[in-house]
Amino acid sequence: MEENNVKKVTFENILSLADIISIHVPLNNETKYLFDKKIFKKMNNKPIIINSSRGAIINEIDLLEAYKNNYISGFALDVYEHEPVNKIFLKNITDDMNCILSPHIAGVTEESNTRVSEFIMNKTNKFFF
Repeated sequence: MEENNVKKVTFENILSLADIISIHVPLNNETKYLFDKKIFKKMNNKPIIINSSRGAIINEIDLLEAYKNNYISGFALDVYEHEPVNKIFLKNITDDMNCILSPHIAGVTEESNTRVSEFIMNKTNKFFF
């Protein structure tokens, strides 16, 4: 960590210091709604929130409230608690908001498509040959 000038900090430190928070955690009992109204209020720097892990990590209604109350300055979501996306959530998104919504494609890259195709080809070959 020293070699790379990295410091270990607590979750509370991240909330109070970060300008951007990119979420990469599995969804389980501990992480469901990890980001909710209570957590957003602890954010001092009005960070941008990015979630490409699992939708239910963020309480979407609380996220919108946090944006409207200026606890965060924007958000980018590639995953949602409900797919298709909850209509109530979408009705609250306006053109002037600092947000990006993508249809669960953040992990779709040329490399990932090649890897998946090779995996399927190898499994098929093993089955038939």
